[in-house]
Amino acid sequence: MKSSRSFFVFSAAGKWAFVLAILMIFSSRSDYRLPVAGLLVHPYLILLPFAFLFSGFRFQLFPNRILTPIILFFILFCVASLQNDKPQSEIFKVAASLITFIYFSASVRSESDFTWVSWALLLCALSIGVQGFLVAEETDSAATRLAGINVLEGIGNKNAQSLFTLPGIFLGSVMLLRAIGGRKFGEIVVLSLALFVILISMFLSGNRSGWLGLLVIFIAMLVITGLRPRAILFSLVILGLTYVAIGQYASDIVERKREQTTSGYSSDIGRRMLMVESMRVGLEHPFLGVGMDELHRQLALRLEANRFGIFKMDSHFLPGYLFGATGIFTTVLFAAFMIRLTHRRKDMVGSYVAVKQARLLVVSFVILFVVRSLFSREILYSPTFLSGLGLVFGYYRLQISKAVKEING
Repeated sequence: MKSSRSFFVFSAAGKWAFVLAILMIFSSRSDYRLPVAGLLVHPYLILLPFAFLFSGFRFQLFPNRILTPIILFFILFCVASLQNDKPQSEIFKVAASLITFIYFSASVRSESDFTWVSWALLLCALSIGVQGFLVAEETDSAATRLAGINVLEGIGNKNAQSLFTLPGIFLGSVMLLRAIGGRKFGEIVVLSLALFVILISMFLSGNRSGWLGLLVIFIAMLVITGLRPRAILFSLVILGLTYVAIGQYASDIVERKREQTTSGYSSDIGRRMLMVESMRVGLEHPFLGVGMDELHRQLALRLEANRFGIFKMDSHFLPGYLFGATGIFTTVLFAAFMIRLTHRRKDMVGSYVAVKQARLLVVSFVILFVVRSLFSREILYSPTFLSGLGLVFGYYRLQISKAVKEING
């Protein structure tokens, strides 16, 4: 994963992707979301059609093995969503996510495209990190603090907060490894400071599934690089930043969550029941599910939340949501889409190290996506996760393209 010598060879598609990723910063505030037909629309979506129009994007160049399951998934998802009280909402959000993935996949046409868009997504995560740090400083209530700091009040919970930050941490870690390998001291310092602020925010949030995502990223970076000097230095830097972030800023929150986890937490029990029951709904209605609203009503009924005046409960579990609300076919197609992203070119095994490492990036990001999807269905609509997934897949395609050119002379 060496940095390109032609760092400023920045394609038109890459420039558009950079701008779109920067605009995702504004998605974290309801003030900047655009109210359209009852939805709070991400600002970057306004420019996305122009990005397709002016970046030279051509659908025929996008791999059919990826496009086919995406299109079939979306068609069946639309049909199943007609069972919802307001079907247009889910259809619009999923369409926006899939189109975002497709554009960012096609935007990586040089090493610089990947690097610059990675910086943009890191800045998006950093903006959340700064907000979290400032909110924590202004919080006087111990109970509020111990529950976890949420900077997305009004538009999302702590799960949504980590969805904004984890892709930036993943890509920032990739760039930090590169900077260490290239002995770029200034870049190492900047990236370390940015990751430190984001880590503080992650631990202040009290979001344990987000912490699990951090562990996935840390292990993934070590697997990608192997036991090399830069991997050891990266480990020391990240472990040091984590130690200081917890010890100086979030030790009380981490200890509180540790106690809840080890002693048995009612929320954990409820989450497991939601997972099980959402899958049961899918088994009872396997073809098109029951729609999102009916699934949420069924979950509230089965968990006996109705007696507390709660008539809808979110599954917080993407596989259960897809299976219970939309059926087995959409679930299988979405799984096929994820698996096909990691497809290995057998003719490039061995000497093509760049291709191998790029594929490991995709595999690692897919694993991160799957792990986080076990705790939030909203990852399906996350602009940072879908753009990050598209970015690493686009980088994989770029390395394959380079290798093919080398093979063909």
